[in-house]
Amino acid sequence: MRFHSLSVASILAAAMLATTPAAFAHENHDHSAAMGTSAGAVTAKVSTPKDAKPGTPVEVKLTLKNAEGHPITESDLKAPHGEKVHVLIIDPSLTDYQHVHPKESATPGEYTFTITPTKAGEYRLFADVTPQSDGKELYVPARFNIEGTAGAVARTTATEATADGYKFVLKTGEGVLSSGREQTVTLSVADAKGAPVKTLEPIMMAFAHVVAFNESATEVAHLHPEGAEAKSDADRGGPDLKFHASFPTGGFKKIFAQVKIAGKVITVPFGVDVKGDEPNAKSEVTMGAAGDGKAVEMVNNKFCPVSKDENGDMGDVLYVDYAGKRVTLCCSGCVKKFKSDPEGFLKKAEEGEKAALSKDSPK
Repeated sequence: MRFHSLSVASILAAAMLATTPAAFAHENHDHSAAMGTSAGAVTAKVSTPKDAKPGTPVEVKLTLKNAEGHPITESDLKAPHGEKVHVLIIDPSLTDYQHVHPKESATPGEYTFTITPTKAGEYRLFADVTPQSDGKELYVPARFNIEGTAGAVARTTATEATADGYKFVLKTGEGVLSSGREQTVTLSVADAKGAPVKTLEPIMMAFAHVVAFNESATEVAHLHPEGAEAKSDADRGGPDLKFHASFPTGGFKKIFAQVKIAGKVITVPFGVDVKGDEPNAKSEVTMGAAGDGKAVEMVNNKFCPVSKDENGDMGDVLYVDYAGKRVTLCCSGCVKKFKSDPEGFLKKAEEGEKAALSKDSPK
């Protein structure tokens, strides 16, 4: 389970949050029904009716463009798990989760779909796309508003749930989830009598899809179980599905599992607390967390200032805060080295960011 964290910068917001490991996604308000964001070489703009209300179907238009402003069409994208575009949607209370697959309209680069939101407030949308150009999966964030007052997040931890007469259990071999390292998470499915369910049907070429968000919905993970993909609709899986979990930050995570049984897609919510790294008082270096509300400035360093490797090449990345700045590092080993000379490594990270900006600037 690899979490991708996204940078969110509102016009009135003071805090800078963490960024994607492979690409930087900056999200901005324009105070209208259309909101645009970017993730690396892909930008997204979402348009919805200004009077969108809970319980009413809402038509959503998602426009994807590349860095040059040209539309990204279906032919520009790969189709992991059988779909060109996966759109992951969540409301502010982390209750109303929806996973849709829009199709391109007659307008190149415009993808349309309709949802019926059940909650009010500012919804988060993440377009999960993989460009043909480099094959790197991107999560492009955007937002749209639904009339009414947003509900608060219910920080309810639950690793067992019942839905449609089936019992679901989410468990780890160690019993506790921790940030900064990979762990195995198992989803088990049983019927009402406790008998293991071995008849899970393929859903988008997998026997389960799991999506997880942090409390502020600025981190997202879209994952699939270990093993080969389903090759036909006749394949069956279960009762136990294993996933690799790696959380860059601690705190509350809301997880939604989707399975298909007897032709019906079932969505099951869970809530878990992930143990985060403790602050290091001596060096004043703390582990950064997307959405933690700290007023910090994001240093958008593409390369780790310690190892000089590109962030993301070794898997999940980590974030550290020092002197009001947030730096991206490639691994836990580099976090330890950063603490030995935080001022020096912060300077290297900032110099790397300036060099990258200068290189990318139009001549």
